[in-house]
Amino acid sequence: MGEGQFHNLADEAIEDIQDAVEELEDDMNDLEVDYASGVLNIVLGPHGTWVINKQTPNRQIWWSS
Repeated sequence: MGEGQFHNLADEAIEDIQDAVEELEDDMNDLEVDYASGVLNIVLGPHGTWVINKQTPNRQIWWSS
């Protein structure tokens, strides 16, 4: 897979995750979602923060908390 194709697929996947999480915002008071520069931050109040981003050299999407 070329780098351009990876970026397109990874951006779509991260945006799909963002859309799904944003649907939960109305039901969860402590939920904040921010997507900038290819990095998705999901703040879950007292439950911590998730960070989802692309790792281009490995052609992977990484999730950390």
